[in-house]
Amino acid sequence: MLAKPSFAPAYSRIYQEIVSRITTGAWKPGDQLPTESALAQKHGVSIGTVRKAMDMLAQAGFCIKEQGKGTFVTEHTEDRPLFYRMRPSLGRQDVPIQTGTVQVEEISLSGEPALLLEQPAGSRGIRVSRTLYRRGEDGLLPVGLSESLFPSPHCDGLLSTPLNDFQKHSLYYLLERDCRSPMLRSEEMIRICPDPPHAFGKLFSARPSCCFDLRMLTRTYEDDPLEYRRSFIDGMSLGLMRDHDLRP
Repeated sequence: MLAKPSFAPAYSRIYQEIVSRITTGAWKPGDQLPTESALAQKHGVSIGTVRKAMDMLAQAGFCIKEQGKGTFVTEHTEDRPLFYRMRPSLGRQDVPIQTGTVQVEEISLSGEPALLLEQPAGSRGIRVSRTLYRRGEDGLLPVGLSESLFPSPHCDGLLSTPLNDFQKHSLYYLLERDCRSPMLRSEEMIRICPDPPHAFGKLFSARPSCCFDLRMLTRTYEDDPLEYRRSFIDGMSLGLMRDHDLRP
């Protein structure tokens, strides 16, 4: 991230200094930031100037303000809900999904992923491919495939992540831990897929007659796109669950 020139407004300089501390790991997820009065005294500016910088940080997703407690670096815990869950029906419980085989590799971004990730065609990226399973009475049963693409060098830390960590932790937890990139917002499209890829059919003893095609774009700090995900999910045994809070 480019530093602002010295003649930038005071609130912008404060914003950039705090962003630098967060993105370099000097301030970690969950850390409490200094108070507005302490920052105002340090930089020789008014509390209103500091407050403007803090509002910008919160809007960009770097920090979360908690009334009466202070401002904290954005943190995603391991038990953070997934963007969608799976269950047999509305009245049944969620079905835990487990990661099977994992492959992490460098690729060249092209087509829709490059366009949505705002990267030039042919630029370097990281691909994380996973098989997904659920536990049934007869052991693990296949659910589908998921492939996530990330631009380099922002997510190069995933290349050093132990493969068994992908089975123990959520992908977004690993992105925050190893790349300091929390995922803050997503856009998702779900379609019925009449012709899933061959690798999807190979997972099952009998090819499912219904397959969900999920495409998701997820954004990190400052609303920058960081993940293009495409998943193929068995649509016969499980449904996809989303929670919607319609209160104003």
